[in-house]
Amino acid sequence: MIYEIRTYTVKPGKMKEFLSFFTERGAKIAGTIKTQGQLIGHWQAVRRYLVDVVGGELKQESQEITNEVVYMIAFEDMSQRNEFWRSFGDDKGWRKERPTFASLISKMDIKILRPTEISPMK
Repeated sequence: MIYEIRTYTVKPGKMKEFLSFFTERGAKIAGTIKTQGQLIGHWQAVRRYLVDVVGGELKQESQEITNEVVYMIAFEDMSQRNEFWRSFGDDKGWRKERPTFASLISKMDIKILRPTEISPMK
């Protein structure tokens, strides 16, 4: 298994609209794609802790987050992941919706994760 984490930075004042768009339009389109991943979870980030190691000591800073949405999806392998996103990107409904989606976010961060030997999620 591989896991994909997507973090969307939502434009100021657009969170409610983004969540509505994501659940009502984006999820419907994703559900029609033949190749599927497994949705692990969907979250709105609320706090970030930044920890630096300075001279052997931990220096921590905390800040509230109001504009990030994170979700994780699992795939059997990169081939399945690539096929899903290719199909999603080619979908006529998504091509029509993409400009609206793009107007709601300022950044998207995508990470592909491979479980380590100590991970309970393989």
